[in-house]
Amino acid sequence: MLLRETPLRIGAKLDRAGFVLSAAGFASLLLGLSKGASDGWGSLHIVGYLFVGAACLIMWIIVELHVEDPLVDLRVLGNTVYALSTAITFITTAAMFSTMFLLPLFLQNLRGLGAMEAGLLTFPQALASAMTMPISANCSTYRAAPPDPHRRSDRGILHLGAGQHQPGHGGQHPAADPDHARAGMGMMMMPSMTAAMNTVPRHLVGRASSLTNVLRQLFASFGTAVFATVLQMRESFHEAMLSRR
Repeated sequence: MLLRETPLRIGAKLDRAGFVLSAAGFASLLLGLSKGASDGWGSLHIVGYLFVGAACLIMWIIVELHVEDPLVDLRVLGNTVYALSTAITFITTAAMFSTMFLLPLFLQNLRGLGAMEAGLLTFPQALASAMTMPISANCSTYRAAPPDPHRRSDRGILHLGAGQHQPGHGGQHPAADPDHARAGMGMMMMPSMTAAMNTVPRHLVGRASSLTNVLRQLFASFGTAVFATVLQMRESFHEAMLSRR
């Protein structure tokens, strides 16, 4: 009832080359990043995964920039504000998924808490994001001049950094500061997304929205893979140090 009907496009073709290259490239990179710590970064198959992934992604970018109907329109990243907002989204997504991935492991494996107790301790993080996102969204509206994501998201970045600092340095109450961090994420995410979509030309809004959704999922996948790798490397390091004692 509220949304306008999107005009039907007839004759659009599937970007098969972009589909194959993106699937092969991202899958290879995720495999290499997730298994690099356990199998060794110098292993032949790990090097092969990373090389194939990088090569496929380079070819994918070239294809997407030259085909008439790209699978994902990367030309939208030519918009400076949109590109900067995408970078902010990468920081936010990586921080969010690192907290979601590592904190429950810390609470259950090192603190000895059960799954229910760990869930109750991490549940306020969602409430913090839910409370700050509508407020930051209302504050990010504008009429005269386009918003500057540098200024709109600076407080959120400060809150995010402060919230992530103590758990990373052995704080006694690691669940309290991630709540602070998730509030910062809510303050960062909405202004940056609003700024990005408001500066994109109207006829490219659909493609920009699709690209944003794709990149958000990729950032989450790569963030989880990277932090899983870091966790495995640190576990191996501390096991080696303890065995020497």
